[in-house]
Amino acid sequence: MSHYEMHLEKAWEFYNEGNYEAVRAALVRALESPVPDGDCRAKALLAQTCRHLEYDDEARRLYEECVRVQPTPACCAELALMMAEKGECTSACRELAEGAIEEDPDIGSAYMALFYVHAHGEDYEAALRALKRGLRRGVEFQEAKVFESLREWCQRRCDSESVYEALSLSAEVVDFFGSFDFCVLHARLAELAGEHRVAVQYYKRTLGFLRPGALRTDVLEAIARVAI
Repeated sequence: MSHYEMHLEKAWEFYNEGNYEAVRAALVRALESPVPDGDCRAKALLAQTCRHLEYDDEARRLYEECVRVQPTPACCAELALMMAEKGECTSACRELAEGAIEEDPDIGSAYMALFYVHAHGEDYEAALRALKRGLRRGVEFQEAKVFESLREWCQRRCDSESVYEALSLSAEVVDFFGSFDFCVLHARLAELAGEHRVAVQYYKRTLGFLRPGALRTDVLEAIARVAI
């Protein structure tokens, strides 16, 4: 086994243990050894490790090098996500993400990159669809952040008197998350849109989250109001 392979193998052992500083040290040793032409495995793992360590500038530089030499779906997707997270929602970012998905439809970070790209372009339904695909593939993203984005986007639609568009946005994710916040938002939008059957359905769902008290009373009053 070459020194490169030996240090790379050790780096993976450390990575699986969550010892990222040790991973970084092993990979530096690997990259000091003769590296096979076109082999970006150590650089790709080092980039991934730098993300864990929050050395984002180093991670991005490494991903860019990997994409130039060996553009694997994983490296393309991670670079696209780093660009998107920084607000660089360019055509190049989108192409990287879509190219990664074309080669590997199960690569979650590429869908998350598209979430940012579509949101930047105010194509919110496409953004939410990409988000769900990323989450289904194991990407971590706080539900509270999704809800805050959704509420803001729905408010924009309501402000422009496009309540049905706001309701359509909410419909994309209400059943996917199914929590109180999503259900009550969807119920209120349905009520505003005059979709009383839908409003009652989702107001009733919120009752499962509520104990007796003022908020539960408010929801029961809302159900009575729209069920007439």
